[in-house]
Amino acid sequence: MKLPQYYLLQNDERIERRIQPFSPLANGKDFAAMPPVQVWNTIAPKDAEYTDYLSIGSTVLFSDPLKHILSKYNLKSSFKLIYLMSQNTGESHSYWVCNMPGIHALSVEAEFYPHNQALKRLVLDASQSEGHHFFKLEGIREPHIFLSMDAAESLLRRYLTGYVLQPVDIQ
Repeated sequence: MKLPQYYLLQNDERIERRIQPFSPLANGKDFAAMPPVQVWNTIAPKDAEYTDYLSIGSTVLFSDPLKHILSKYNLKSSFKLIYLMSQNTGESHSYWVCNMPGIHALSVEAEFYPHNQALKRLVLDASQSEGHHFFKLEGIREPHIFLSMDAAESLLRRYLTGYVLQPVDIQ
């Protein structure tokens, strides 16, 4: 039996001119308390790059094309609209904040640091993650987002920017 392949969706740190939004969610505001549409200020020089994937602390923003694709892979996910307004240029771009139910798919082989319970070695349980294509995990502190091979290929075919896909161990 061949195990399914999964990827961790992460910020592409090689992008130097990424915009820097000021996220109100960094102050502990949760998704349910957010209004359906918001405007966030950003610092964006004229040559700033508005990527399709933005990660600001534990908050992740998706561009319209990225949201359109990912929403098809998890029908239980919900999104709220964020307009990023540049203080420097006056430009605005629309992004989406996502909320999705977590799944219990962490393998017993996963390891945690004893002093703070942060994830040391990430391993997914193949039987628990099977059939899921766009999800987060229950039972870990980190706000990681995972994609199946099918979902990852959908993103790669569309030349979206701002993210890297890191393969995840699975057992």
